[in-house]
Amino acid sequence: MNLKTLWTIILKTLGVYFLLHLIAAAGQLLAGLISIATIPMGASFLAYVLMPLVMFTIYLFIPLVLIFKSDWLIEKLKLAQGFEQERVDANINTGAAINIALIILGGYVFIDSAPVFFQQTFTYLQNGTDLPNNTGSGSLLIQLAKTIIGAFLVLKHQAVSQFIIKQGQANN
Repeated sequence: MNLKTLWTIILKTLGVYFLLHLIAAAGQLLAGLISIATIPMGASFLAYVLMPLVMFTIYLFIPLVLIFKSDWLIEKLKLAQGFEQERVDANINTGAAINIALIILGGYVFIDSAPVFFQQTFTYLQNGTDLPNNTGSGSLLIQLAKTIIGAFLVLKHQAVSQFIIKQGQANN
């Protein structure tokens, strides 16, 4: 495997990881937009709306570049230059490496979010409040989405890997 392929795998893996964190950023943006009507007097529009919107945009831009423009990024950052060896001794193709990365990332996200989701669900059921009236309902839904996406990445890693590879080839 050459260095460019190795960097491509690393960048695409980081892109999927950032994409998973986009869920939390989307939740914060949504909370900021919902709270526009209830912004306290003297509170900054910047803090409630603009900053979450900027954060969401950054979290959206970074994974798109890492996943779909990894070759461009490798060239611009000169990541494959300055190494003594042109090749890395690893007998694995790009698709298999992306599959492994998706399984690891999906497993990590699932393991990280599932216990929190179940704990928040248990607390919600103990309190007996309606979901819209529950102050932690946003966090509960974000943890549910992260748990589902983590499981999806583990269970459907081949389909996601094929999509990433196909889109990468279409953008080159």
